[in-house]
Amino acid sequence: MPERTHLDNSPIQSFLGVPLMSANEVYGWLVLLEKKKTAAISAKKMKEMATTLASQAAIAYENAVLTERLQRNAEELDRTGREQLR
Repeated sequence: MPERTHLDNSPIQSFLGVPLMSANEVYGWLVLLEKKKTAAISAKKMKEMATTLASQAAIAYENAVLTERLQRNAEELDRTGREQLR
């Protein structure tokens, strides 16, 4: 008989984890847990939707990082320009 784990009494019926990643880096994970089995969405469709959502979240994260970097660079250029005018 297989050994029981702490998940045997869990109300979670299924788990889907999808990486939030760009071409070069994994930023985190999108984790979906299902408490009740439903036939409303197939496993294949759920995987496709989760992958799409994870891709969009990774793009949004990359955009936020780039925006922050641009703001820091603009501030540095502004500071450098003011110093040169003195």
